[in-house]
Amino acid sequence: HKIDGQNKIAEVGYWVAEETQGKGIVTASCKSLINHAFHQLQFNRIEIKCAAENAKSQKIPERLGFTFEGVIRQGEWIGNRFVDLKQYSLLREDLL
Repeated sequence: HKIDGQNKIAEVGYWVAEETQGKGIVTASCKSLINHAFHQLQFNRIEIKCAAENAKSQKIPERLGFTFEGVIRQGEWIGNRFVDLKQYSLLREDLL
């Protein structure tokens, strides 16, 4: 989604069609991206931001061991309004 090479931070984002939700596709894809970012690209931090009202999306970083850091108020324009975002992060050292 976003890459900050200078600070070695990557942001993962995902949108999934409703008919493919609940099949583990996003979790498996995120695991692969995280592995690649930490081991091949030598990133230090991965971030995931989810709409505060999207409980399904929040389960992904929680399942992957991310730390909840807080809420970004009105952090994204979705549809026709601003929504709050929950921010999660995973550090390379969290995996050690």
